[in-house]
Amino acid sequence: MKHALTAVIVFIIVATISVPAHAGEIGCLSVLGRQGEAVIVTQMALVNKCSKLNAKGKENRPDACAFLDNDGKVAKFVAKVSASDVGSGRGACKGGQPSQLYTPAANISAASIGAAAGLARDLAGPSLDNSVLAGKAEGKCRAAVFTGARLIVGKTVKMYRKCEGRSLKTTAGGAAGVLNDCVDAAGPGLTDPRGSLAATIAKLDTVVAKLCNGVNTDSVLPGVCVGTSGQALASCVEEHALCRACRMISDMRGLAVDCDLFDNAVADASCAAPGIDCAALGGTAVGPGCWFYGSAGQDCLQVCATQGAQYDAVTRTFAGSDGTFQECDEVLTALMPQGVPVDFDGVPMVTISAGGRGCVTFDGVPGRCPQLSGGGLSTCWARTSVSGTTGEAKHSSTLRACACD
Repeated sequence: MKHALTAVIVFIIVATISVPAHAGEIGCLSVLGRQGEAVIVTQMALVNKCSKLNAKGKENRPDACAFLDNDGKVAKFVAKVSASDVGSGRGACKGGQPSQLYTPAANISAASIGAAAGLARDLAGPSLDNSVLAGKAEGKCRAAVFTGARLIVGKTVKMYRKCEGRSLKTTAGGAAGVLNDCVDAAGPGLTDPRGSLAATIAKLDTVVAKLCNGVNTDSVLPGVCVGTSGQALASCVEEHALCRACRMISDMRGLAVDCDLFDNAVADASCAAPGIDCAALGGTAVGPGCWFYGSAGQDCLQVCATQGAQYDAVTRTFAGSDGTFQECDEVLTALMPQGVPVDFDGVPMVTISAGGRGCVTFDGVPGRCPQLSGGGLSTCWARTSVSGTTGEAKHSSTLRACACD
């Protein structure tokens, strides 16, 4: 009896002790993190490319060039995140959902694109089209800043991903252990024993001093760093790059990272919690969300990225597959300024099989149902519910209503 009791006690003690994550979970998190890293780096590279084309006089609309993703380069990596996710039945995540630090592929992609777009808005203002490039020097300065910011973000996310893997493998602290091992509690940034991130930041300091000297940086970068130059400009860019990288990591992993300390080691609200000024961005507030109307073929990740924001799950929960026809009707009515009643063609709103696109209009017709004889699906608004609404769903026949945050 004594031995049996001892065995029970030992079992209880062992069962309650946390253990490091197993290799399958670590591998799944690593793959999804690496794919998310590819999304943000690709999106920021596209921003830089379009900015350079604009400086050379070869692109008059750099903002659309950067965020509509007409070549599908960003979408390619978004698809890879989804293909690697739990439920795909293949790859590192085929063993099931990790018990900690996991968020779905759509959230990872939204966090990545939103962080890249947000950083571009931070530096260039509400639109890349607003920058004034008077000559080659201005173009080189802006390109150098965007490149440096991209390298800082990419380095930060990569360092975090590798540190996360080591922490989960060797310690039993879970998310708390990862924060303790990987994030410098005093800020800024990550624990950086090899000085890798510090070297990347120092490189931006050098490049800004060399290529932005004598340039009117207020017109080249009419965003949050207006009024700064030289080292002050470099420090401003670095802070915002670290802030956006921190937000991405926090959102991608569901971690409570103190991004306000992460960016500059000072609790000064310089990296406050994400959020957008709906009215200032031209959005429409309906229910719990700030809504924007996409173009034909756009997904909601792109629609929100254009605003320097992130996809908001309210798209699904309020007016999409988890919402109601009435709420979808309310959103579309608010987004359309013509004042024509919904279902003007006399056909009720319908549910269709449309691959997760949520609350939409059809056939590239912006606005309300046209008054056509016979009605039918091609002339009506619809709320798709056959499959769950997602951020990345799109089709050339539909224009999506997207909530962004």
